[in-house]
Amino acid sequence: MKHRFRHWLFLLLLISGAAGAAISRNDAARFLTQATFGPTSEDINHLRQIGYRAWLNEQFKQDPGYHLPTLRLTASGRKDIDRRMEVWWEKSLWGQDQLRQRVAFALSQILVVSENSTLLHQQAYATAYYYDLLVQDAFGNFRTLLEDVTLSPAMGVYLSMLGNGKPDPAHGIRADENFARESMQLFTIGLDELNPDGTPKLDDTGRTIPTYSQQDIENLARVFTGWTSADTRVWGHPARHWTRQMVPFESQHDTDAKTILGGVQVPAGQTARQDLKLALDTLFNHPNVGPFIGKQLIQRLVTSNPSPDYVARVAGVFDDNGKGVRGDLKAVVRAILLDPEARHGQRDDPQGFGKLREPVLRVTQLWRAFHARSDDGRIHFDHPDLLFGEGALRSPSVFNFYRPDYSPPGRLSAAGLQGPEFQITTDPWLVNLAGPGPRGIKRLRQQALLLFRKKIIHRRVVLGD
Repeated sequence: MKHRFRHWLFLLLLISGAAGAAISRNDAARFLTQATFGPTSEDINHLRQIGYRAWLNEQFKQDPGYHLPTLRLTASGRKDIDRRMEVWWEKSLWGQDQLRQRVAFALSQILVVSENSTLLHQQAYATAYYYDLLVQDAFGNFRTLLEDVTLSPAMGVYLSMLGNGKPDPAHGIRADENFARESMQLFTIGLDELNPDGTPKLDDTGRTIPTYSQQDIENLARVFTGWTSADTRVWGHPARHWTRQMVPFESQHDTDAKTILGGVQVPAGQTARQDLKLALDTLFNHPNVGPFIGKQLIQRLVTSNPSPDYVARVAGVFDDNGKGVRGDLKAVVRAILLDPEARHGQRDDPQGFGKLREPVLRVTQLWRAFHARSDDGRIHFDHPDLLFGEGALRSPSVFNFYRPDYSPPGRLSAAGLQGPEFQITTDPWLVNLAGPGPRGIKRLRQQALLLFRKKIIHRRVVLGD
C-alpha cells in the first residue's frame, strides 16, 4: 500500500508539476547531459524557454534516426563494420532524436549483442539492424522490445538461439541453454527476487532468494527451440538474411510439456510461436522486471546509486503508466528524467549522487559542445573500443563493458557505493581519452612510450643497473 501511494502521488506530481518554473543554465545542462549525448548552447537555451516536459514531448515526437539505411547508402558492403561504427557516431552527435538515441544506447548495454563475437564480427548489417530495433522500441513497450530482440538474427547468433534444436537424449543432444539463461539473468529478472524498490528479498535465514533454478533454465531452453534464419527453410543452414526476424522451423521445436518460472505450465503440442509467447509473457509479467530494468536505466542515464525510493517510483511506472499499461518505456523514461532525485539529487546524501561519465559520452559531449564537424561529413573513428575500452555494440561479453553492481576498491567500496563505469577506467584508457582525436592519440601514445623508455634508460644510468 505504501509503494502504491507513492506511485500515484508521483504520477500526480508529474501531471500537475509546474513546467514553466525557471530553469538555470546549470540545471538545463545537467538535464541534457542525462537525456542526450551532450548539451549544446542552443539546446540549453531552448530547454530553458519551453521547460522539461515540453522538451520531452518534442523528443518523443521526433522521427527515429535509423542506422541501417544510412549504412546501406554509404558502406562498401554488409561486412563494413567500421562504417557501422561511424554511422553510430553521426547519429549520436547530429541526430535530432537525441533522447531516443541516448535511450537506445542505454538499452544496448542491457540487452547486449556484440561485434566482438566471431560470428558477428563481419556482419555490419546484422548489428545495425539490431541497434535499429533498440531505436525503434526505445519509447515503445518493453514486451515488444523483448520479442524483437529475441527474434533478431544478431541475438540468435550471439546467444545461439538460431539453430537451437530439440533435445535428442538418444544421441546426447540437449537444447542450448545460452539464451534461456541470459534472457532471465541479464535481460529481464536478474538472479535474485527483488522488492519493488530494487532491494533484494530475504528468506527467514536472511539469505537472498534465487529467481530461477537450473531446471528453469533447461525447460526454458526447450521453449526456445526451432528457430532459424528467415531466408531458408533448411535446418542448420547458417544465417544469411540478417535484417529479418528469425522464423520457426516446427520439426525442430520441442513440443513436449514444460514447466518454467514459478510453476507456469507450457502445454504439450504447442507451436514454436505459442511457446515463445507464453515464455516471454511470463518473463515480462514477473515482478522483478520493473525494479531490475528500471534501476539499470537510471544508472545509465542519471546516477549510479539511485535511492530505493527513486527505484520504487520508476518501477511503479513500469508496472502501471497511469492508464493500466505495463512496460511503457516512454513513461519510464519520463519518470526517470523528471524524478525529483534526477533534478535535484539526493538531499540526504549529495556525495553519493551522480555517475562517472563513460568514455564515449565524454567524447560525444565534448564534440557536441563545440559543434564538431568533419570535411566530408563523416566521423572517421571506427575503433573507440581499442582506444578507451568502449564502443557501441563492441562489448567484450554479454555482461557489457562493466557490471551495473561494480564497486571500485577504495573509498566508494568502503562507503557501499557502486561505480559501474570505473570498471573500465584504467590508466591506458585515461591517457588515450586525453588525446585530441585518433591521430593525436596515436602521437600521444608514441610520445608516452618514448618518454617511458627515456626514464628507464635514465634510471639504469643513475642506479648503475
